[in-house]
Amino acid sequence: MQLLTFKRTFLIWLVLPIMPLVAQDTFPAIPIRKLASGKIIHRFFDTSPISPSGRYAALFRFPSETTSPRPGDAGEVMLVDIKTGKERVVARSFGFEMQLGANVQWGDTDEKLYFNDVDTTNWTAFAVQLNPLTGKSRRMGGTVFMVSPDGKKLASYNLGKSRYAQAGYGVILPAASAPK
Repeated sequence: MQLLTFKRTFLIWLVLPIMPLVAQDTFPAIPIRKLASGKIIHRFFDTSPISPSGRYAALFRFPSETTSPRPGDAGEVMLVDIKTGKERVVARSFGFEMQLGANVQWGDTDEKLYFNDVDTTNWTAFAVQLNPLTGKSRRMGGTVFMVSPDGKKLASYNLGKSRYAQAGYGVILPAASAPK
């Protein structure tokens, strides 16, 4: 096992420095652009931050890069206009986790953006459907982990209990309010 770890680490050290050169030579016509900066993440590799029309990117901004979040800390759901580069905050969220942010992801149109939030009066996690173009939102039943491609179904695990399965997952709740 240690030998395998050593080989993998060695290969990463060996390959990483040349990756930008390989990518540039292999895909010279594909532009790479930085969309946003500072405390910004995208949800996960299995969903795209790019809207269905290709015009926008939806991202999540953590409240801090240097400290762990505490219950009641809010992050920001960000919308980046890919055409103009303009960034704007479209919502605040208390319902984020360190690995996946607020699980920000698109529905079937640019008018449907989903993410998680937490009601800090009773520490209940819930999903939000937001039209980022108008600001109109509605609270959904349950939470969101994945949205079906047609935008008609949301799936999720228990974001309150997942903290017990793996550190860094699950919404940030006071220990006394976390479901058992």
